[in-house]
Amino acid sequence: MAKQGISTGTNPNDGTGDSLLTGAVKINGNFDELYTYLGNGSSLNYIGGRWSNTSIGINTLSNVGVGTTNPTSALTVTGDGKVTGVVTATTFIGNVTGNVDGNVVGNVTGDVTGTASTAQGLTGTPTISVTDVSASGKVSAGGSVTGASIHGSTIHGSGNALTGIVTFINPGTNISLSGNQGYVTINATSATGYFEKNVTGINTSTFVGIGTTTATSALTVTGSGKFTGIVTATTFVGNVTGGVTGNVVGNVTGNVVGNVTGNVTGTATTATNATQLLGSRTIGGVVFDNTGNINLPGVNAAGNQNTTGTAAGLSGTPNITVGIATVGTALSFADDKEARFGNSGDLRIYHDPSNAFIANNGSGDFYIQGGNIKIRNVAGSANLAQFTQSGRVALFFNGSEKFETTHSGTITTGITTSTSFYSNDTTGDGTDIGFAIKYNITANGSSDYRFAGPGILNTVNDPTLYLQRGFTYIFNNTTGAHPFRIQFTGTTTGVGTYVSGSQTGIQYFTVPHDAPANYEYECTSHSAMKGSFIIPS
Repeated sequence: MAKQGISTGTNPNDGTGDSLLTGAVKINGNFDELYTYLGNGSSLNYIGGRWSNTSIGINTLSNVGVGTTNPTSALTVTGDGKVTGVVTATTFIGNVTGNVDGNVVGNVTGDVTGTASTAQGLTGTPTISVTDVSASGKVSAGGSVTGASIHGSTIHGSGNALTGIVTFINPGTNISLSGNQGYVTINATSATGYFEKNVTGINTSTFVGIGTTTATSALTVTGSGKFTGIVTATTFVGNVTGGVTGNVVGNVTGNVVGNVTGNVTGTATTATNATQLLGSRTIGGVVFDNTGNINLPGVNAAGNQNTTGTAAGLSGTPNITVGIATVGTALSFADDKEARFGNSGDLRIYHDPSNAFIANNGSGDFYIQGGNIKIRNVAGSANLAQFTQSGRVALFFNGSEKFETTHSGTITTGITTSTSFYSNDTTGDGTDIGFAIKYNITANGSSDYRFAGPGILNTVNDPTLYLQRGFTYIFNNTTGAHPFRIQFTGTTTGVGTYVSGSQTGIQYFTVPHDAPANYEYECTSHSAMKGSFIIPS
């Protein structure tokens, strides 16, 4: 830790310095650190290990340890040491790795790895492994010298202990030797099985093998052979690469790449640029020998041609009449190419570069029949329109149904925008519904009505509603126990043909054009449930 100083304050006895206790703690802390560093925490026992600074350097009489707390010699280094200068010692104990420059005087115990330029005075039975031994004088060995080869101008000694030295030659059959030691002359006593030179060249009456020790024919070559002249043989077996001059008699098995000048007799799997077939053939009643084009009757010449099989690659404008055509994969039409139906092409299906068309050009109606017909988006994941067997029609926007036909009319989900609304009822009795506004009626116990609809939330007790002359209002009374009645203000007289004093459920009320400025609504069972209708002028 860092040295701890005692604060003495600013002025004497001003109470700003450390207390006696605090100062004593700091003093004890400093001493504890010193005694721990120079002793065992309570005693100073490393006095003899102090470093002394003298004229010759820094010295100590005790052992010095590096990387250890228990040096067992004058200098104990636990770990690797690096010295950039010279290390001088009377004795080195341990393994030496690396090059040793200079003489080593004394015995070396252990293995020596590396190269010795000179080795003198070797004793004992050392094992010395070298690649080559070069000596300007004699190499003497009391034992044996073993090696793959021994080179030298002179070998001294009896040589009885040497191994790998030829001391006797057995000539074998048809070979005579002149001497079997020193210089040996070998003579062939017979030409059988050997090359013999005569006036015609070098000859042998036996098989010759090149690249092999087992010749199976007169000349057996294992590997590639190169001839700069002409190779003459009665038969060639194998692949021929390059030009062939002369007649080839016999079968050629394999591909012939290149031009063939002359007659070729036999069967060719493929033949390119043949000027004429040796044997002519009749095709569609026309003789074909490759000397001219073929015109088939009914195809590119006058006449009829009946063909069975599969026709591929038709071009031009052929008329093809079939009973029933079965398509295996697809029937494909290019852009602006029509599929026509009817004697006059009344129905056409086609695609231009941008759009697809189904066009009915006939005078009749266009029918799409099916029990449940769906028109879907291009991905096939959502309906655009649906027509069911029961008569229901549905229209969708972005996969969500917005319009539906029912047995009683239509249902529209969302906002309907129109230039006008009108009723087609022409009875003239004033009962046309026309445009209707709907309110749902609930109850707050037996004391109040509550309305929910255009302009009002179902949170107000007995609200005042503003109605318009000529408009029809739908009141859906869901209370059950609170019959809803529209009446003249201050009376119990019901108003309108469609409003009776005991009705629950859906009630229709069309405001007459001669209606008064005020109406009332009231529960016929609870008089406190009461509110006003105002008819603006």
